[in-house]
Parts: sequence; structure tokens; C-alpha cells
Amino acid sequence: MIRCLTLAGLFAAAISTSALAADAFAGKYTFSKDGYRQQADIARTATGYSVSLVTGIEGCSGSFDGVGAVQGSKLIAHSTDPDFPDDKCRIEISRTAHGITVNETECETWHGPSCGFDGTRRRI
Repeated sequence: MIRCLTLAGLFAAAISTSALAADAFAGKYTFSKDGYRQQADIARTATGYSVSLVTGIEGCSGSFDGVGAVQGSKLIAHSTDPDFPDDKCRIEISRTAHGITVNETECETWHGPSCGFDGTRRRI
């Protein structure tokens, strides 16, 4: 009986740790160098996450607003803009020691050709 309680306790701790790890995406993040700026604002919602990205440099800017869900160790986001129902933009966000790394696929609808959302941002 004691052994079962110990295993149950370990299982509960593992679930609790997973929940905390999933919440680790939520926060505000930034990157800035030589006039190039990127920001991310990720918030936990009842059904997953809201994801807002902004990028810009002189002559190019963009923004993305969407929703995301954790898949494995990554947060995967997509647009929910009703004006672009067939949008294929996919935002993949991974945690790093000090923030996040963003990788995008087919997202040029949301920014110009001279800038993008790819890159690493630090938590602020």
C-alpha cells in the first residue's frame, strides 16, 4: 500500500510538472539589434494560447495574431483571421534557457519580404 501511494505521488508530481512546463510559454519576449526589432506576447487561454508577434526594420514590418496549442515540446500557432480562411502560416515556438525561438512557415502574408518572425527572443 505504501508503494502504491508513493507511485501515485510521483505520478501526481509528474502531471503537475507538465502543467507548469506548458505554462512556461506564457510571457512577453523581445529581440533588438541594429534597428531590427521582434516582439512576442504569449498568453494562456482556456483552450490553449493566444500568440501575438511583431517584427520590423526600416522599410519592413509585420504582425501576426493567432492561437496555439502545445504539441510535444513546442507551441504551434496559426491565424484565425476570418479574412484569410485558407492561410497556411504556421508558427512553431520552442523554449530556450532565456526565452523562445520562433520558426515560421508560409507566413509572408503577415510581413514583408525583408523581415520575418524567425529568431530568438529573450523573456522580459
